[in-house]
Amino acid sequence: MRIAIAGTCGLAQHIARGALSRGHEVVLLSRDEHPELLPLVTIRIDYADPSSLAAALAGVDTLISTINHAAPQLALIDACLSARVRRFAPAEFEGLLDIRPLAAPNSHRFDVLNRLREEKHRLDSTVFVCGLLMERFSPGGLVGSGTCSAGGVLKGEAAFLLDFREATGWIPAGEGVAACFIAAEDLGAFVARALDVGVWPEQWRCCGERLLLKDVVRIAEEVKGTRFEVKETHWEELQDLLLENEDKNAPEEAARIDMLMAIQRGEFDFGAEADLNLMFPEVRTIGLREWLQRAWDDVEL
Repeated sequence: MRIAIAGTCGLAQHIARGALSRGHEVVLLSRDEHPELLPLVTIRIDYADPSSLAAALAGVDTLISTINHAAPQLALIDACLSARVRRFAPAEFEGLLDIRPLAAPNSHRFDVLNRLREEKHRLDSTVFVCGLLMERFSPGGLVGSGTCSAGGVLKGEAAFLLDFREATGWIPAGEGVAACFIAAEDLGAFVARALDVGVWPEQWRCCGERLLLKDVVRIAEEVKGTRFEVKETHWEELQDLLLENEDKNAPEEAARIDMLMAIQRGEFDFGAEADLNLMFPEVRTIGLREWLQRAWDDVEL
């Protein structure tokens, strides 16, 4: 089966290598050439040129996007229809769709999902619900770890929940507040296996480890060997802070607060419903404790 992956970030590479290991033919789609990624094959494309995209997708069965902007993804959907691609997975890789609010800052993401629903008779699709990537807690964050490209918000070190280096944190208040976490490599393994499933549901769910937020802090403290200074904020205060930062046009802080609210309303808490984990028990996911130990083992603090 010929698989195309839009993007060349770390997550895209994990998915590509997983698919290759299962016997699929894989190409990466990128605006730039990436000879450093060999033996992974990269095809240079232009998201503003429909013919470029359609040509790149010739003979492709399934396209997986790791480009999390609406405009290029909408262009990819059009190209899939032109090239008769069978399946498409948008760059979601976060929480449950049915809990996510329709308002900003999520509204642009629904543009892609709504278009896919409109074309569901011509293009099968699914969303990979995986919770929060552990690479958020890595030295350098999502960008520094190579998991995703620069641009956007909450991608740097200490951008969200924990600052491991400085031993601080900010979590939503509540005894039972929990979320699912997963390493990008494990996510790639699940996505690669899902390629072999004939019929895709509207959502696939996978989880590395489900944790209470207070246990996330406790694990970080034990790994680092020091007490973290942690702020806990209740829902009502988060709502006020969100409005305040939106009024101040502070997108990074507004996005951080919005993510805390998403955790508190349960958008990332689906561990018991992780169907890919049940379907592919051979994927031995790494827990947060071991992941933090590996990520920070050689870092001078």
